[in-house]
Amino acid sequence: MNHFFIALLLTTSTLVIMSCSVDESTASSNSKEPPTPIAVSQEMDTGTLNNITPSTEIVVEDIATPPAKIVAEDIATPLAEIVVEDIATPPAKIVVEDIATPLAEIVEKDIATYDRAEWNHWIDSDKDCQNTRHEVLQVESLVPVTFKSDNQCQVESGEWYDAYTGETITDASKLDIDHMVPLNNAHISGGWAWDKVTKSKYANYMEDAGHLIAVSASANRQKGARSPDQWKPSNQNYWCNYATDWVAIKNSWQLDFTKSESDAIEEMLNTCTDSISTPTPSPIPTSTPSPVPTSTPSPVPTSTPSPDYAKSQISSIKFSNIDCKSNPESVVISNNGYLQQIMSGWKIYDEGSKHIFDFPDGFVLKPNILVTIITGATGYDTNEKIFWKKQAVWNNSGDIATLIDDAGNIIDTMECSP
Repeated sequence: MNHFFIALLLTTSTLVIMSCSVDESTASSNSKEPPTPIAVSQEMDTGTLNNITPSTEIVVEDIATPPAKIVAEDIATPLAEIVVEDIATPPAKIVVEDIATPLAEIVEKDIATYDRAEWNHWIDSDKDCQNTRHEVLQVESLVPVTFKSDNQCQVESGEWYDAYTGETITDASKLDIDHMVPLNNAHISGGWAWDKVTKSKYANYMEDAGHLIAVSASANRQKGARSPDQWKPSNQNYWCNYATDWVAIKNSWQLDFTKSESDAIEEMLNTCTDSISTPTPSPIPTSTPSPVPTSTPSPVPTSTPSPDYAKSQISSIKFSNIDCKSNPESVVISNNGYLQQIMSGWKIYDEGSKHIFDFPDGFVLKPNILVTIITGATGYDTNEKIFWKKQAVWNNSGDIATLIDDAGNIIDTMECSP
């Protein structure tokens, strides 16, 4: 009894019919002679094909999956055009339109899995027995803190304003120290490529007042690792500061934004008043025509003061007052000279370099004018008033304010009397 098999192999240009007649005795002897392929050109009419009747009817719809035992060697005409390795599988979690600045050089397989242990915190960098958490609690309390023991290593109580909820909290155990841009978000935004030293520096960074903030534990855990498109503070009065700090931190650490994140930030920045200049995320890159060159007028020559006169002018910038008992606190600086002083690069230090205030770029202190630097409150900067941070700074006994010029010279100091 003979069996007749027909196999149809379809490609884009060739129809091949393979048939063979196998004798039972031959099959029983395990003959491995390959079937003889019969090539049929595309010009064969339908009638010719209809005259070929297979011994067993094959219905295409009944074939659930391709035969598992068919391997490449059994295919008479391999499909050279299809290479499995060339079929890319797009990452399921990456949506192109959600990426504000596409990073073509970043391949998903190169992004290491987030490991919180690599972002070492909280550490005691200055070896004073207070780790970063308790340093932040001490700095941000609106009143002098109390400690759990005489060694003053761990904060027990104080008074903290939770900007996320608008609540005031006095029990330190009910507070978390939140990374404004969460560690996991920093990781997926580019921090995955940092070494462990940089990750730890980011996790404990206190030089930027908005980087680490004391908030209620419940609000912090609701936020988790979410970006502004996924979570916003319930206190909408804080949205402007929240978005501004978020953008400043990401720009400072060269971290990326997604499009949905940028859209949410823009919504929050819209709550800012027109009088404040706020940073905005970079939009999706588009081709931009080159600007038309314009002529630039030559600067008007100005006389340059002699070095001695300039030195005298700088020495005219002084502390006028420091108030560490009020809420908010204030430090007043005056210009007692006859020339205006550009304060770009000037700084105010508290307790050495523990807390540093940088004057805004381009800020000008005019002759016989005072400028007040405020801590413990938020607001909008003017020519006479600059808000440093919402946390108190000068609330510790014996704090000394130090004024540094743009060359790093100490110009003046003033102690905050308890």
